[in-house]
Amino acid sequence: MKGRKHSELTKNRMSEAKKGSNLSEGTKKRIGEAMKVVRLEVLNLESGIKTVYPSISEAQWALDIPRSSISMYILRNTDKPYKGQYKITKIVE
Repeated sequence: MKGRKHSELTKNRMSEAKKGSNLSEGTKKRIGEAMKVVRLEVLNLESGIKTVYPSISEAQWALDIPRSSISMYILRNTDKPYKGQYKITKIVE
């Protein structure tokens, strides 16, 4: 592995410094919001088949599309089909 190796003394100091620190409720809420899974509905315009994927990662693997492309498509709220073939919509629960 590359990178700096911490000594046992330093590891113990870092461990002790971190003990007892708690996250505020607001921080916990923001982390929880960020960690929510996004469900997607994908319509293949060529075949007319709608598929629901439980996460962006599942859609990425099934459609062979980069995760970042799917995320940006959703973020930009695009109406134009992705690569002229897929209409991707976020399922809000």
